[in-house]
Amino acid sequence: MRAFRKLLGITSLLGWALGLAIPYAQAQPTVQRAFRELQSKQTTDKAFHELLVLASADPRARYFLAVHLPAMIEADPRDPRPDRRTLVSLQWCNAVQLAGAFKIEEAIPALAKWIAINTEPRLSTQSGDWALAGRPAGKALVEIGAPSVPTLQTLLSNPDKEKRWNAAYALMHIDTSKANVILRDYSARGTDRALGEYVRNEFRSEAPLPTK
Repeated sequence: MRAFRKLLGITSLLGWALGLAIPYAQAQPTVQRAFRELQSKQTTDKAFHELLVLASADPRARYFLAVHLPAMIEADPRDPRPDRRTLVSLQWCNAVQLAGAFKIEEAIPALAKWIAINTEPRLSTQSGDWALAGRPAGKALVEIGAPSVPTLQTLLSNPDKEKRWNAAYALMHIDTSKANVILRDYSARGTDRALGEYVRNEFRSEAPLPTK
């Protein structure tokens, strides 16, 4: 009798596991297909919205994105043609938005690499009324929040001015105690004097920074 009950218990457990495995097996091809379509200019917008729904409903779909989005974001998003280098791939922008929406920490290094990418070239750095407008990677780092702070702190020392300024904008928007300490320290000792002065003025005014 005990052996029978044990066997019955094992059978029930296997049935429960198979019940989970079947929907998962069915879901995985859907996520994989949507991710492939995300990488095509013709289907990327449709796939973006589909992945938003899938990853919101299923943690396993979110995990799939955490594994695969960083490499997609890491790749150069700019048009390879010399006369069109200011054009940015729509597929890349959608991938970046997904990383921000689902707070994909694994994507932080790739996002930091392209924080200066500008999808609105008419806007120039240091026109502080726009902050992160046209900077998809910067906005995604802000959405990810506190886990982005150490990487953004490193960017404040980057030789590229665009990266320094956009890192500062992102830290201001994250607005945690650690982010603010980093900014105040930079305002006092940072090597970019113009950026340090900008940060000091923002803290002095305590005015909210626009995101658009």
